Order: sequence, then C-alpha cells, then structure tokens
Amino acid sequence: MRKSTFTTDIKLGRFCVWLVALCCLAPHTTMASSTGTAQVKEGILTLTEGPYRVSFIEKSAWTIRDLYFNNKLLLSPTGAFGSVANIKDFGWNGTGHGHEVIEKIALKIDGKSCPLKEGLKEQGRQFVLEKQSVIGPYRHFSAIIFDGKTIHEKFRYEIISDDSKVNFIYAFMHCFTNKTDQWMAQLKDGKTEEGKFLDDNSFTLAKDIRWAAIYDSSETMGMVYVYPEVYTGKKPFANSFWNRPRDNKLYLRPELPTGVGKKFAYEVTLQAFNAPASDWQQTARSLITGIQQTP
Repeated sequence: MRKSTFTTDIKLGRFCVWLVALCCLAPHTTMASSTGTAQVKEGILTLTEGPYRVSFIEKSAWTIRDLYFNNKLLLSPTGAFGSVANIKDFGWNGTGHGHEVIEKIALKIDGKSCPLKEGLKEQGRQFVLEKQSVIGPYRHFSAIIFDGKTIHEKFRYEIISDDSKVNFIYAFMHCFTNKTDQWMAQLKDGKTEEGKFLDDNSFTLAKDIRWAAIYDSSETMGMVYVYPEVYTGKKPFANSFWNRPRDNKLYLRPELPTGVGKKFAYEVTLQAFNAPASDWQQTARSLITGIQQTP
C-alpha cells in the first residue's frame, strides 16, 4: 500500500513539473475581459467595463464625451472629439460643432445589434458603436470598438459632393484632462520626441507620428495613442497638441485626397494605464508594442 502511494506521488509530481513547463513554454495570452454594461440615459451612452467608463453624447453626433479610468477623469468633456471639417465661408461642420447629419447609428454588443434608445441597459464583452453620417462634402463611416482593454477608432470617408471649399479636416480630436503634464511621440524617422504640456494656448509637436503617449504625474496614469501606420499630415500642423488652459488636445490634420468619389480612412487605438512617474515611459512603450503586434 505504501509502495503504491509512493509511486502515485512520483507520477503526480512528474505531471506537475510537466504542466508547469508547458505553461512556461506556451505563448502569453490576455485573459478575456470581464462583462461590461451599456446604458443610455438622458441622451448619453455609457459603456463600463474593467477599469474604464467611456461616454458618448447624442447632441454631439454620438461622439466621445469623456472617459474615466479607475474612476479618474482622463479624457475630458471640455472639447469636441471625432472628425470635423473646416469649410470656407461656412466654418466648422461635424461633432460637437454641429451640422453633422446622422444617417445611421447602431450599437453592437457581442455582435448583436441593439437600438440606441433611452433606457437601454445591456451587458456584454465587446461594444461597437457604428455610425454613418454626412460632414460637409464627406460621407463619414465611424466604428468605435471597446472591449474593456482598448478603444479602437476606425474612421472612413467618401467624398460625395464638391470639396473645393474644404480648408482641412481634423480626422481625430482627443481632449486630455489639463492634469496631464508630459508627453512623448515617435516620429516618422523612428526618433522619439518628448515634451511638457503648457497652459499658454500654444501648439506643440506639429509632426507626422506613429504613436504618442501622455501622462498625468499627479494621478500616476496615462494613455497611449497608436496609429497602424504613419499618416501624412497637412503641413505645418500634422499632429499637434493644443496646450489649452482647460485641457490638452491632440489633433490629426491629414493631407487629403480631393475629388468626388475618392475614399480614405484612418485608425487609432487608445489604451490607458497606471504607472509611477519613474516608469511611465517604459510602461507606455510596452503597451504600444503590444498594440502594434496585435493583428
């Protein structure tokens, strides 16, 4: 009896060693996110999952309103998000600036379409807010994908009418709370540029970039902002930070094709993080590498 038990223990021990070795050799995978919630109340869609709470507001054409990370404000409601066109003799068209005509809007939760209506409350793991709208001479197709880990924004455009009076568009606008105080960005040549946010209404960076990262040292949190490629920006603005007293805003002003029928598209992935001030750049770079390696 003792010999049998001893033999069994040896086999069990060998099995445990084999299992540990197998786990060490297996590629690291991210655990599935926890169940999140989508809720519409008073014209605001709020998606809550993991450490995130991100809101979209109907009166600004269902663009981002704000984002909280671990219950701390990171994307600020002090300005407009999304795409907007600047048109000669007209002004701004789109997002919180007005005049954007929504043709279709839908929320998909784990692949199932749910109408965006007051009182909606559903649970899921992946949320996709899809919109088709008209901004000036552009038909705009927007998909914002949220899974409790990242926010992936996919924007497509088609020129459907005379675009000769378009001065430029901001394809992406993101407002970070004014408590963010540091940034870094990888330029087209692979070099990294660093800076500090100011409160003087100046514009900084003004370059083509592959990615950017911002950091709030008082709250020890930040966010990475990653393109799938380096987009050619309209000079001299390109990608610029606006150092506003109420927030710090990052814009992409791309070089645009022209002519009815032309199509173009841009994407960006956002991911928030916590890190001590001494380690924030290394943490940001690690997240950026992970996003770039994700199919």
